[in-house]
Amino acid sequence: MRYSILFFLVAATLAAQDELPDFGVKAGLPLSSTSGESAFRWTAGFTGEVHLIWRFSFEGDALIRKYSLGHSKMTDWDFPSLLKYRFQAGRVRPFLEGGYSLSYESREVYGGGGEHVTSYRYDTGPVAGVGLEFKRGRLRIEPELRFTLLYQAGVSGSNGVLLTPLVGLRF
Repeated sequence: MRYSILFFLVAATLAAQDELPDFGVKAGLPLSSTSGESAFRWTAGFTGEVHLIWRFSFEGDALIRKYSLGHSKMTDWDFPSLLKYRFQAGRVRPFLEGGYSLSYESREVYGGGGEHVTSYRYDTGPVAGVGLEFKRGRLRIEPELRFTLLYQAGVSGSNGVLLTPLVGLRF
């Protein structure tokens, strides 16, 4: 019964909206990291957004972050799910966003003598951000600053803070 009501509410919200879902890309350069590395790193990926009611929308991203440190190469996949609120209508709209992220890290360590070790871990944590949306027809340009606090699963007191400026292009 609960799922029927939830399905009805979601279907009614989508049917009542006047905008189609948006899809696009995001990219940025993290200002901080979860592992303390100082090597060059970048973030890029895909984004999708469903517009709800009262200036609210739901955004889901699939972002990859690559970097290296010494003899290690790291690849992080971040999957944030965010609820976004826009403050006004028009061509320039400030917004706030908040939600939760799942992060998957793959670390490859290359040692002397041809040694190669790969390790994996999952992190989760809250996400918050602030930005501006510039709208021109179907094109939306969104510079934003996103803050992520990640907790390593099963490890007490283990966390990483990630501050990332991103620019999104959606259609």
